Amino acid sequence: PGQPMTQHTVTNIASCSKAFTAAALALLVQEGKLQWDDPVQKHLPEFRLADPWITAHMTVRDLLSHRCGLGTFDGDLLWYGSDYDDAEVMKRAARLPIRQRFREQYGYQNIMFMVAGTIVQRRSGQSWEEFVETWLLAPLGMAATRASAQRLPKDAEKAIPHIDGVAVVDHEFVACKPAASLYSSVDDLTAWMRMLLDGGTWNGTRILTEDALREMWRPHVSTSKQGTGPGT
Repeated sequence: PGQPMTQHTVTNIASCSKAFTAAALALLVQEGKLQWDDPVQKHLPEFRLADPWITAHMTVRDLLSHRCGLGTFDGDLLWYGSDYDDAEVMKRAARLPIRQRFREQYGYQNIMFMVAGTIVQRRSGQSWEEFVETWLLAPLGMAATRASAQRLPKDAEKAIPHIDGVAVVDHEFVACKPAASLYSSVDDLTAWMRMLLDGGTWNGTRILTEDALREMWRPHVSTSKQGTGPGT
């Protein structure tokens, strides 16, 4: 407390974590372990939303596109501040009312990224945290970065939130980590950004293919003044 942040200070990067989840799925697509347009239930038979048709037609691509039919932040109180694990959140999400048109309206979602992270686990045999750290963070030399607060070393140079100069307890995710739980530093994130800007390569080693980046960055849903959520 009271110390200045440096380029090595780690802080929760919140929803910037979502890009790492998308990249994790892209790696699995590269390996032929799934396809962007696979139905979610092909990999997670237990997945359900309130609408059976949406449930059957929801794809991996849809999970990342904020167009699943749920409104912005719908379901967040299932995981934020609760002790539910991912499986319990997914189970309870089946009762959330569908308030928007599937694939037509934008509703910013955290739970769908949790589902995406569960697919990473199911298809890779590693937890989402282990997969991200092994196949993205380590090759990029992001030594200070961890997939969640629980994985930070005790001596980590960690920044904590403040409100009006008063420190507040940092939220440590139990569920929904693939949506927002990464901790990283300016120095480490520079490596991540340079890899993306260099077409998926880092120090001459290919991490993501150009096709993978193209799919990660492809626009999938439009927003307008009548839309909902960030970016409208």
